[in-house]
Amino acid sequence: AGIHSSGTLTVVGTTIASNESTSGGGGIFSSGHLAVAQSTISGNTAAGPGGGIFAECSVGFCGVILQVRSSTITLNDALSGGGIYLYSNAGTLRNTIIAGNKALGDQTAPTADCESTGISLGSVGYSLGFSFTGCILSDPTDVLVPLPSDLFTFVLEPALAYNGGSMRTHALIERGFAVDAGY
Repeated sequence: AGIHSSGTLTVVGTTIASNESTSGGGGIFSSGHLAVAQSTISGNTAAGPGGGIFAECSVGFCGVILQVRSSTITLNDALSGGGIYLYSNAGTLRNTIIAGNKALGDQTAPTADCESTGISLGSVGYSLGFSFTGCILSDPTDVLVPLPSDLFTFVLEPALAYNGGSMRTHALIERGFAVDAGY
């Protein structure tokens, strides 16, 4: 896949796109502490869980092992946890768009965007996604997009492009749900 890590990994200002895994973790497979910030994880696939990210801790209790901040996770596909699959520990999202991922090829599957077999994987504020696709977006500052068909109409441009920076990203749609929704 894109990145395989068995220790502490910090990913900042990076685009991880179009990778394939014959097991889990199409974009990132991490078996330690993982922090992702200001990054785009898009178009990755996994034959197992975690199309975008597969995170686990294999050395006893690790607490919060996954922190995703100010990032976009979309268009990933996996057996389950199309965007993120978190195994047996806790993770947090903040100021992150996680939507439009697929589990078993279905964007509306209950684990299309997130699946956690552990404590929890939820937002601590200012995240955007859909209801009922696995992520816990219950902070009052979170934005829930009404329909999956709204993602590439009212949130993000569907293609990765150079939008004024040095890496490819999904541009926000002008006057869409994500504009001025973060902090």
